[in-house]
Amino acid sequence: MSLDFEEPTPEPRHVYAAKLTEMKSYPGRWVRLGTYPITQATLSGKIGFRIRRGIFATCQPAGSFEATQRTVDGKIRLYARYMGGERP
Repeated sequence: MSLDFEEPTPEPRHVYAAKLTEMKSYPGRWVRLGTYPITQATLSGKIGFRIRRGIFATCQPAGSFEATQRTVDGKIRLYARYMGGERP
């Protein structure tokens, strides 16, 4: 038996990390993060949930971002806005 010693690779940054960080300069303004096919409504919903709960490091503290999604022309649009600080 042999052991493979290796440091873990860094956590990959979320695809929207740069946008979410930049949004902190524009509190209260909605930004469309992405557009998904209707078949990926669950995926966009999960991303929105993680944004609202501060699960992504760029969205901390929890509650500092709001997120929602809308169906437009048969596609899901994911929106978020930075509200600043901790929200109740």
